[in-house]
Amino acid sequence: LVESVVRSLDPHVHLLREVALKPATTLVHDLVTRYPSAAFDQEEQRLAVGTKEGPILIYDLNSATRWHVLEGLKTAITALAFNEKGNILASYTLLGGEVKIWKTQNLFFGILGSDPHCIATHSTMAPIPPLLPTDITGRQLLERVKLVWIDKKTLQLWTKWYKETEIGRAHV
Repeated sequence: LVESVVRSLDPHVHLLREVALKPATTLVHDLVTRYPSAAFDQEEQRLAVGTKEGPILIYDLNSATRWHVLEGLKTAITALAFNEKGNILASYTLLGGEVKIWKTQNLFFGILGSDPHCIATHSTMAPIPPLLPTDITGRQLLERVKLVWIDKKTLQLWTKWYKETEIGRAHV
């Protein structure tokens, strides 16, 4: 679905982009709002999507391309968050029990390309409630976890099982 939306924004196919822009914008907004495993950087127009297998796909909506694939995680991505500037992406995997901080900016204004890479890993064993309902869906699980940048260098990890709880903070 995400690949189709991104392709519909191809700047070389003006009519398609013009027709698809508003519905694509709505879809991206809904995706990021409903699922913490997706994040959007407004300034750079980049959409990051976590996968069940671990890699994070980053799409450039300006060029309608898959910009990068961030490797290094082996379990499903539970939450993602870009910082305010969009040059840092945080990822969290509940099953892997870790937060990774990724530098995602272009090198020298994009002239030298880009080289997104992990700059920090924080181990965190967020408490998974022992009495999770057996019929909980993946979406319901995702709705109970979030990453929030509270300032330029501080990230909070929150879970909401029975009450909202701050699990920890990571500093960049």
